[in-house]
Amino acid sequence: MNLAAWSWFNGLLAGFLVVLLASLLWTFRKQRRMTFALRESEERFRTIVQTANEGVWIIDAGGRTQYVNDRMARMLGYRPEEMMGRSALQFSFPKDRRFMKERIRSIVRGRPEQFDLRFRCKDGMELMTLACTSALKDGRGDYTGAVGMFADITDRHLTEHELQKSRAQLAQLNRELEARITARTEELRRKDQELHQGQKLKALGQLAAGVTHQLNNPLAVMLGFSQVLLKRTQPTDPSYDALKCIERETQRCTQLVRDLLSFSRLKGISFSLQNPGTVLKSALTLIETQAPMRNIELLCDIPQNLPEFEVESQQIQQLVINLCINAMDAMPSGGTLTVRAAARLALGTELGTHIEISVTDTGAGISEEVHQHLFEPFFTTKPSGKGTGLGLSMCYGIVKSHRGHIRVQSQAGKGSTFVVSLPLRAKPAETDASQAA
Repeated sequence: MNLAAWSWFNGLLAGFLVVLLASLLWTFRKQRRMTFALRESEERFRTIVQTANEGVWIIDAGGRTQYVNDRMARMLGYRPEEMMGRSALQFSFPKDRRFMKERIRSIVRGRPEQFDLRFRCKDGMELMTLACTSALKDGRGDYTGAVGMFADITDRHLTEHELQKSRAQLAQLNRELEARITARTEELRRKDQELHQGQKLKALGQLAAGVTHQLNNPLAVMLGFSQVLLKRTQPTDPSYDALKCIERETQRCTQLVRDLLSFSRLKGISFSLQNPGTVLKSALTLIETQAPMRNIELLCDIPQNLPEFEVESQQIQQLVINLCINAMDAMPSGGTLTVRAAARLALGTELGTHIEISVTDTGAGISEEVHQHLFEPFFTTKPSGKGTGLGLSMCYGIVKSHRGHIRVQSQAGKGSTFVVSLPLRAKPAETDASQAA
């Protein structure tokens, strides 16, 4: 090789080396800039993640912790290094792990998820978070893990829980208030009915007190003369039936006057301590005689050890007799008549401890329409001539004169039960005893 060729080769080689060196230097500088940029990006990402107000958590494909920022670790009460490599399930409550597994499976399928998730803190307390999660994949699209951002919503959750609790309590209070209003309305309606009934009975008592004595003497004369004439008249005489009718109707009028007289005497009754069993069994002596003749079985449940109550014994006996006769009349084909007595305690009422007397029949029952007029004077469902309509009115007056209550439980076709509640200590009413208390 001549000198010129050698010089040309050396120049070419030197140029190649210069180009190669320049290329290497450019590549080095480019890689250095990229490294610096990557470091700056990583540092920027690390700064953003570490200073974020939300917790950041990265797990691998097996669910183990690869990274958590300081915020996430502080929310759970750990240091970041304490959480590294541990399964995310270890930071949940046992009953929440099934839900967390379902959420992870959904993330694996590539669906971004947003949901409320509860964690168990290091001290055992509850941390409620709003989780936003997404899957991490490699260049081939294979799942490599997941990243999630978690916002602490514990206070909001507690507030919502308290709000729901308050709403439930408010709804319960509304229901209780409605029930109280309904009960109070029903009580006022009952009191109004009692007042109306009491006014009727008071007026009737005043009327009865004024006319009974004036009617009693003429009726006694009519009955006496009709009976004298009947003794002197043969049954075959045409006037015998007319005299018999006069006697029968006069006796009915006389009984009506007696009822009115008894009703008017509800005022000024004398109270004394009595044994309920003794009073009631004395009243049932008459019923025990009549019941078998009417194919009625009489059942009694009256303990002798009941506490004494302050009553007018004859009035209570009349009350029981009237209720029993009324019950037997409701069973024309026979049945069962049950009389019970027991001591009861009614808290929050004027009755307090009281004696409850119930009279139950197996008759046809009472319709709603009849029920509304049951204690009205002269109201009766019996055929003409069979009743005066004063029996239950007298019962009502007797009960009210003892500051008690009377109620009816009945359905048409299912029998009836009259329940009388009498306080152990009852002072006489200041006004007419038949007036509603």
